[in-house]
Amino acid sequence: QAAARGYALREHIRFVSLSATVIQATFRRQLARSSFLQKKNAATYIQAITRGFFVRDEFELYHFAASEIQRVWRGFAQFCDYFVHIESAVKIQCFLRKHMAIKKSNDLRLAYYVDECFYNRKACFIQRAYRTHLHQRYLEASARIIQKLVRSYIQRRRKTAVSRGVKRLQAVFRAKRIRRRRNKKMSVIVNRLDAANRKARRDPKLRIGYRTRHALKVVQNSKSLADIMDAVKSLETSTRLSQL
Repeated sequence: QAAARGYALREHIRFVSLSATVIQATFRRQLARSSFLQKKNAATYIQAITRGFFVRDEFELYHFAASEIQRVWRGFAQFCDYFVHIESAVKIQCFLRKHMAIKKSNDLRLAYYVDECFYNRKACFIQRAYRTHLHQRYLEASARIIQKLVRSYIQRRRKTAVSRGVKRLQAVFRAKRIRRRRNKKMSVIVNRLDAANRKARRDPKLRIGYRTRHALKVVQNSKSLADIMDAVKSLETSTRLSQL
């Protein structure tokens, strides 16, 4: 009985010790897993912030390049429009002056003919000459109105172009001032991001688009569960970064 009780007691102590060891191992594994997941989530968040900053910087660069292209093209288009308007105004003025000269010549001829005609027809010729004069004055007033409208339109276009140029210069100056005010730490981060960007551009496999296409092909064609899980992780990363 003593031997049996001693054996049973030792087995009970060994079972209790083993249970405590298992509980401690489980608790420590849970603590290590929580710490690892916390560090992993922090690293993922830092990577997302960094990549988002880089993407926004690249988008601003593309936006600036597109704005410059639009500015040059709009300046050329405005110059063409201005030249067309000037040529149209000159043609209108030439036509109106020609018409006015012809009318004036006709009026002189009419006045000379009125002076030479008979007395009973002078009233009709005088009325005709007066109506011609009124019509000439109407044409002159119309020409002045057209010139005024064209000049005001050209002035508005010039004012708009100057305003856009001033706004663009202000934006460039403010961007340059902000870049100068960056501290040394931020400059180091930006340089590292530029280096990473150049490396990604040299290696197409590091780009999100290539990884996304490769992951989709793996999901469609692969039969390995590990490859499919890696592809799903790549798709999840691409989706998260594309939302930025």
